[in-house]
Amino acid sequence: MIDDGSHLPEDTISSFENLNAIIKNNGLYFIEDTYTSYWENYKGSLGDPGTILGYAKDLIDEMHAHHTGQVIPPNSFSENVQSMHIYDGLLVFEYGRYLDRRSVKNF
Repeated sequence: MIDDGSHLPEDTISSFENLNAIIKNNGLYFIEDTYTSYWENYKGSLGDPGTILGYAKDLIDEMHAHHTGQVIPPNSFSENVQSMHIYDGLLVFEYGRYLDRRSVKNF
């Protein structure tokens, strides 16, 4: 799925929250033009947690919920997103079944 919407943070985040649940295993979700997170005319600014990039930074923690000792409870995002890729102007979410992700200390 490719999100090429309004680039306003509330629209992009809302679209992701609504559409993320329907992505199938081995699916991809792309959000493009993420550099608008820094542009004032798109309600962005450096370090603003309300932009799509600020939101994505929180999703990194959420994706790692299984490693937080229940500080962040696992949810559908942590169960279904295997990886996040950040490129210049592009976020990519890779979906797949949760695998037993072990830390180095468990080997």
